[in-house]
Amino acid sequence: MDESVWLTIRGVDATVWAYRVKARRQTIGRAPDCEIRLPDDTVSRRHAQIWRRGRLLFVRDLDSRNGTFVDGKRITRCTLASGRGLRLGDVILQVIVRRSAADAKDLGRIDSTTIHQKHAAAAVELNTGSLSDGQRHVLRLLTQGMAEKRVAAKLCLSYHTVHTHVKHIYRELGVKSRAELLALCLAVQGPTA
Repeated sequence: MDESVWLTIRGVDATVWAYRVKARRQTIGRAPDCEIRLPDDTVSRRHAQIWRRGRLLFVRDLDSRNGTFVDGKRITRCTLASGRGLRLGDVILQVIVRRSAADAKDLGRIDSTTIHQKHAAAAVELNTGSLSDGQRHVLRLLTQGMAEKRVAAKLCLSYHTVHTHVKHIYRELGVKSRAELLALCLAVQGPTA
């Protein structure tokens, strides 16, 4: 297997959010057309560009409102190596180099070249168009059997925020409890062998 370079969000499990960086330039930001989307208000719509050459990443700020920082220093253009921290607004990303399938197992499917979000298949099939990205992250973890407190810890959110997301998810999907949510997922998934 080729060596791969990944971005992860510091404090967020890599099975929830990881991005395998490609050689071509990719834009990071909040806008829907960005290759690497970070739905955070402190990240500009088109915040920075990033690309890979070998084990090194190159990053260039796109005149973002809150700046791009590498290891705490504001940059306009910089080289990143494994283990260094990249901060865009309030979001801290980390560069990780994986040399083998065994090294990359914690990042999920290693052949993915786009944002990797591990989720239950049935949750994806639910009508979640009216949910925010954050609410969809919470839904995916709920359908994997996680308690709200564990979801909060995994996503680095307050318990109150997660609970508010859960109430909104239940309302949008027309369920009143975790049991009804899981039953809905099973109904969408259909019979299994």
